[in-house]
Amino acid sequence: MLSKFVWPVILDGLQAREDKIFDELKDAEKAKADAQSLLADYQGKLDGAAVEVQSILSDARNDATASGQRIVDEAKEEAERQRERANAEIETAKKVALAELAGQTSDLAIGVAQQVIGRELKAEDHAELIRQSLDRLPSNN
Repeated sequence: MLSKFVWPVILDGLQAREDKIFDELKDAEKAKADAQSLLADYQGKLDGAAVEVQSILSDARNDATASGQRIVDEAKEEAERQRERANAEIETAKKVALAELAGQTSDLAIGVAQQVIGRELKAEDHAELIRQSLDRLPSNN
């Protein structure tokens, strides 16, 4: 009698417990699969963010390098302009000095010639004396 009444109740209880454990295992496997899927999604997002960070850093480095090169190029150009300006000023000063020297030489030559000759010089004589005086000067060109 015990086996007729009690045994089916025990079997039903064991079956219910087995079904419950099986359902919990299925739920746990589904939760694990969902968690792995979320983990893969987040890992993909992290990898994408890392790539984006590297791209941003690379762009920043490239921009910094380009800016630095541009600054160096501009500085070189400015130095070249200043050098050219200085050379032009030197050349102008040289021409002015030579013109002044020619004038002084001319005046000196006329004075000496007047004293030697004892008379006024004509324009042609004056030009010839200047040319001769300039020919005697050492060339600094």
